[in-house]
Amino acid sequence: TSDEDPEAAREARRRSEAWHHRMQRRMWTIALVLMVLLSGLRFWQVRSQEAARPVLSGEAVAGPFEAVSGDTVRMGSEIVRVSNLDAPAMGGGAKCEREAELAEVAKTRLDRLVSAPGVKVELIRDPVRRTDDVGRSLARVIVDGEDVAVVMIEAGLARLWRGRSSNWCPV
Repeated sequence: TSDEDPEAAREARRRSEAWHHRMQRRMWTIALVLMVLLSGLRFWQVRSQEAARPVLSGEAVAGPFEAVSGDTVRMGSEIVRVSNLDAPAMGGGAKCEREAELAEVAKTRLDRLVSAPGVKVELIRDPVRRTDDVGRSLARVIVDGEDVAVVMIEAGLARLWRGRSSNWCPV
């Protein structure tokens, strides 16, 4: 089309490129939003599956019991990490003085819970992960019908385990 104005052809090409650029940005934005939504959906799906787990009957265990830390109990020769619980690290594992102090308080509280005279202690073993990364058994620990993890979290001496240790040090 030799009769077209070259300036009009350049303008049409510029508009077409700008339109394509806008559409490409919109597609990337839509893709990003979909990825975020799908990852959020997967997170809530996993959380709802955890919440929907049936409560298993606990296995009654005989003492003596001793807290090793705020989230770990020795029951005879077995060391049991309380499932889904994150307590401050003891001794050299503590990142600050406050964490070390909280760790001692948490250990003392857990020890009082599991070693009080006449308490009934039950374990509900984790059906998926039997042991943690250092070989401790994983189980919910129930003392006189109360979940130890709930008691420790409500007392502010532990937090829900989120895949890594919490920061217990002031900022």
